Amino acid sequence: HRCKAATGAADELETECLSVPMSVFTDALRSTMDGVLNVAAMVARFAGMFGGDFRVANAITDCLDLLDLSSQELDWSLYASQNGILFLSLALPLSFSLYRLA
Repeated sequence: HRCKAATGAADELETECLSVPMSVFTDALRSTMDGVLNVAAMVARFAGMFGGDFRVANAITDCLDLLDLSSQELDWSLYASQNGILFLSLALPLSFSLYRLA
């Protein structure tokens, strides 16, 4: 289901694009962000445990980078949902998929 571009207030985001109330959506974003940060903290503890095994160290670094990126995207989604920025289509590149509500 694609959400339509809303032309009015931020409450249209909720009615046009979400199947849950905005508060439930933002709570889910916060909870997911907390989970990602907790996992990143756990993975970071393994960073120095494998000595000279480059492949394992590289895999852990890659994992931490992806967790960091996920955290940033969740944080941006939270900001966007609280500031009336509407996702027009998740299939488009991020820079082309946003619409600022009036």
